[in-house]
Amino acid sequence: MDQEEENDDEKQEDQEEKELLKKIEHIQWEWNDEKEALFKKGINLTKSNRIVRREKNAAASFTGFLFKKRKLSDSIEGCSEFGDLVMSELKISSEKDQYINDIINSLLALAYLAENKENHPRILKDNYLSQLNQYLTEGHTYSFCYILRLLAMLLQTGEPETKLNVIESINKSRVQQISEMRDDKETAASAKILIEEMNYT
Repeated sequence: MDQEEENDDEKQEDQEEKELLKKIEHIQWEWNDEKEALFKKGINLTKSNRIVRREKNAAASFTGFLFKKRKLSDSIEGCSEFGDLVMSELKISSEKDQYINDIINSLLALAYLAENKENHPRILKDNYLSQLNQYLTEGHTYSFCYILRLLAMLLQTGEPETKLNVIESINKSRVQQISEMRDDKETAASAKILIEEMNYT
């Protein structure tokens, strides 16, 4: 297989992945056979010609999507460290030097998990807010929307200590700059929440 064919295959897989993620967003958020089938399809989708890094991201991202609003399980059968492993992989895949689709999927999965405050300790672990603050300056422009969404969710659903942690860790002026720089509705909505919660003027 030549380089052009490989690129075409990856583009096709990227499109399938986007369509699958979109479908997952609209199913009921209780674990059921449909959800399990989508989860398995999402993992298998990335196994054809992608490197292990992306396979791990797919597994973690789909797990985050499927646990939306729910507490991430500490363990599952055959994996006693399930929750920690998923969260660790999502954070690694959200790093600014990763593949942009993986960054976006990971941040969106983290935002979904943040809808349940029981997941906040794992999200905040290892000084992750400081990393997000760095990504707002040095990261990919397309990731800003999803970082703000995650931060807004932590503020909306978090305990007072979590909210204070966000306020003290995130560069206020940078959030303001991004809100003025980006004109998409989702970034504007998340920035508005942050601005109001953090008492911007």
